[in-house]
Amino acid sequence: MENQTIQATLRGKQTQGELTRMRKSGQTAVTFSGQGLAPVSLYASTLELENMLLLKPRADVVVAVGFDGQSHLTHFTQIDRHPISKDLLTVSLTKIIAD
Repeated sequence: MENQTIQATLRGKQTQGELTRMRKSGQTAVTFSGQGLAPVSLYASTLELENMLLLKPRADVVVAVGFDGQSHLTHFTQIDRHPISKDLLTVSLTKIIAD
């Protein structure tokens, strides 16, 4: 099966209020990192992320994330949800290094 791709956009440092407005507009904060890489702050469609997580168990989700004209093969390493509403708050993705 082909890896699904999530299109993400670079984001700068944001206040809590800006993050809340971003979530209400249907976007989720994403942190992209990997061995030897500085963490990159992104945002992506909450609907796309939720659909990816529904397709497979968390451990099996491998996804390509595209941003800044590049595509990177990643997997979900951390998924944070609101404790009551279960809304998606943040997602951490780690780059998969091919040997």
